[in-house]
Amino acid sequence: MVYSLVIANEREIMQTTENIITEWELETRYNEMLDECYGTVTIAGMEYDTSRALKDTDPIAYRVGMHDYADSLVTEGDIDGWN
Repeated sequence: MVYSLVIANEREIMQTTENIITEWELETRYNEMLDECYGTVTIAGMEYDTSRALKDTDPIAYRVGMHDYADSLVTEGDIDGWN
């Protein structure tokens, strides 16, 4: 299956013959990867998914990490490239 990575607003209409990974799908995959790799974190006795804790406490680091993750998908051939 060939994917193209599209970082676009969900409301934009993208016309292509290839499958598209939207920003929402990318974020979902990134969250799943973070949660699978790091599990949950405990803050003040409460447990949270790592992805949620990172996004809420350091949104800049979260976005940088997500873009690095997207670049790794392109490099590894999981998706065809950027549109």
